[in-house]
Amino acid sequence: MVKRISVNPLILQWAIQRAGKSLSDLRNRCPKLEEWINGQSEPTYKQLEEFANAVYIPFGYLFLSEPFEDEIPIPDFRTIKDNSLNKISLNLIDTIHMCQSRQDWFREYAQRNNIKKNDFIRSVSIHDSIVAVADLISRKLKISFNDRQSVHSPSDLLRFLKSKIEEAGVLVMAYSMVGNSNQRKLDVKEFRGFALCDDYAPLIFINSRDSKTAQIFTLIHELAHLWLGESGISNPDFVSDSKANNENWCNMVAAEILIPSDILEKKVNKTDSIETTINNLEKIFYVSKLVILRRLKDTGMISNKEYNELYRKEMLKPIPIDRKTKGGDSFRNLQSRIGNKFLYSIMVDTLEGRTMYRDALRLTGISKIESFKNNAEKMGVL
Repeated sequence: MVKRISVNPLILQWAIQRAGKSLSDLRNRCPKLEEWINGQSEPTYKQLEEFANAVYIPFGYLFLSEPFEDEIPIPDFRTIKDNSLNKISLNLIDTIHMCQSRQDWFREYAQRNNIKKNDFIRSVSIHDSIVAVADLISRKLKISFNDRQSVHSPSDLLRFLKSKIEEAGVLVMAYSMVGNSNQRKLDVKEFRGFALCDDYAPLIFINSRDSKTAQIFTLIHELAHLWLGESGISNPDFVSDSKANNENWCNMVAAEILIPSDILEKKVNKTDSIETTINNLEKIFYVSKLVILRRLKDTGMISNKEYNELYRKEMLKPIPIDRKTKGGDSFRNLQSRIGNKFLYSIMVDTLEGRTMYRDALRLTGISKIESFKNNAEKMGVL
């Protein structure tokens, strides 16, 4: 006789809600789920294990005496019109935990290999000049406008910036889903990125479902948070004017880095219409219309009224999503997701016997040791 397992129906309902799913979503994998919730039958061990996998929950959680509320692992800076957002999805929580695990590994690796602390962490405050901080960051990373002359598209600029930021000591990761799960896509409306501050292993995560121009801004916005010395989830908007708000201050620093005010003034033809000006600037700086609009407003080139009207029009458009083609080069995808800095370090450490293959596979998302070695060869480690 097959053994049945008694589970609190409240825990089942909580697990479903926590995963952001409905009964209909789970009907194929767990056809008797409603009966379990209603107390009409009980699941077998295998059925309950399948349910746990379907709602992305550790099996042991199903035997808790009562549900719990997930804590947001890092500060939440997301706002809409200066109002805080309190809800956070399990997809975002699991993504933060994944990055924190990688950060923990790299911190230990850095300390073991006598890698120095990053001196830029906590080196500025929101009371410092926006232009001065932007110049400081640009000089450190060599990402001034003149340094970007070899860049000819938003994709090129994103790769260029990621490379420069990693060279400076920051881990940069970009995913459109939770790990390798196509069923768990990250929502651009929920968040665009986050920063995990650390002296040895500062980390920036970008939601790569976002458009390339939006990813560029998020990357530099999160970089400004690291210069301030803070972790946090971001969903940058351009509504508030308050410099006292850390998010807005980081917006202004990022905008100044990407579109320096002195360069902007030279590139604007005052006889052109606003629409022509914006289109021309898009081709020069490879950033979004929203960033350009904000720069034109902050530098006094358009009025508040013009800005508000154009901003509203732009916000009515659907959020552009970076739609990737199927397949592609799996190694390049791995590099883009995890970043060269982390990937190279863990491959070297594993092949030299200091990190176990089991841990390396878990931290990289690579499924087999053979695949790990093949990727290491492509990376130039073997």
